[in-house]
Amino acid sequence: MQRAALSRRKEVALTPIIQRAVIDRPMALLLGVITVEPGSWLRPFLRIAAHEAEEAALRLQGALHVPPRLPSTDKKTVSVTAGSATFATDEATVSIPVHWVVDGYAFLTPEFRGHMQIAPAGSDQTILSIHGSFSGRPEPPRADIGARLITRRASETSLRSLLSLLRSALEAAELQSPA
Repeated sequence: MQRAALSRRKEVALTPIIQRAVIDRPMALLLGVITVEPGSWLRPFLRIAAHEAEEAALRLQGALHVPPRLPSTDKKTVSVTAGSATFATDEATVSIPVHWVVDGYAFLTPEFRGHMQIAPAGSDQTILSIHGSFSGRPEPPRADIGARLITRRASETSLRSLLSLLRSALEAAELQSPA
């Protein structure tokens, strides 16, 4: 019986997720900020988004009456790596590969691999999107539909929250036009 339970505890890969936000700034202004070492400035925003996602998952757990699970740990970590920005063939869209790992959260699937994309949306707006897939070995195993729904909601909330935080910061920033 224990052997069967262990074999079900495989790495989980969620279906691809995409989230978008429209930022009230021209793309030319955002390029100078977003493409400079995104792994370093993205981390604090992701840490806040992960906490918000965990809170949303806890609320959903209570609403669905899903049995309690092991609590998250006091030591929560977030690590982010980002690749170099590349222009798409249309030269209007910029794509940055991103990979992050979170640890210590009860509901968040620990790993995300995807891309952050920036595209113009008219002359005064930019579309910022993040798309990719979450994967990893969530603890404890998520066997029932309620727990899978909570995991999916936490993943979606982390991306939505991250984009909302980035939009707020970028719209509030005093950005200079490129020379």
